[in-house]
Amino acid sequence: MGASHSFSFPLAIVMGNEHSGIKPVIKKSCDELLSIPQTKTVASLNVSSASSIFFYEIFKSLGQHTL
Repeated sequence: MGASHSFSFPLAIVMGNEHSGIKPVIKKSCDELLSIPQTKTVASLNVSSASSIFFYEIFKSLGQHTL
């Protein structure tokens, strides 16, 4: 997910788990797949942390810094 990604609405977010990610049949239905860049020292983020980052980026792109 780039810092300048543009989100369009309506929007649905599908999050995968740390072990197996998103099932291939679900991925086929997605218009776009995004990921969070990570360092070599971090293998993956839990779904709660990853969701927080995505929602922050969505609200930031809308110019809304608070809920």
